[in-house]
Amino acid sequence: MKALHELYSPEEISRLENKRKRWRIVFWCIAGAALAGCVGLCFLTRTANEPQMARAAILLSIAAGWTDLYIRRFVVAAAGHEITHARMLLETEREAWEGVVGVTSEKLRIRRSVSIRMVRLEDAGQTRRLKVIEEKAGALAALDGKRARIYTSNGYIAAWEEL
Repeated sequence: MKALHELYSPEEISRLENKRKRWRIVFWCIAGAALAGCVGLCFLTRTANEPQMARAAILLSIAAGWTDLYIRRFVVAAAGHEITHARMLLETEREAWEGVVGVTSEKLRIRRSVSIRMVRLEDAGQTRRLKVIEEKAGALAALDGKRARIYTSNGYIAAWEEL
């Protein structure tokens, strides 16, 4: 038998938590810089340049707001969902299944959570449909068409070993 490949480890969760913290810092730095910029524009405003300064403050607020929304929704929240998913895979009881692995192109997005990819596991005429997080599906591509033992947790692939 070959080595057991875990999709997540405590070190991976720690790395994801650090990534999330860094992006939160970026989020607050952009928000603070936008606020400081708007206050600075207020101090620079005179009667003659009021329309230009108002436009500049509005554009600065819009650009910083959309950037912060993007970071909050697509980076910080996504990392949080992946951390929750990884903890679930590490902490729940696992089942082992053997068969020929087939990574499908079928994708599914859990609303406000992770994207998943479907994996087919066939053994003696029995087919199982398992799920793997989209970012980790590339690691299973090498198993496509090969026999393997898959360890699952709540229908999600947590680890595998090639037979």
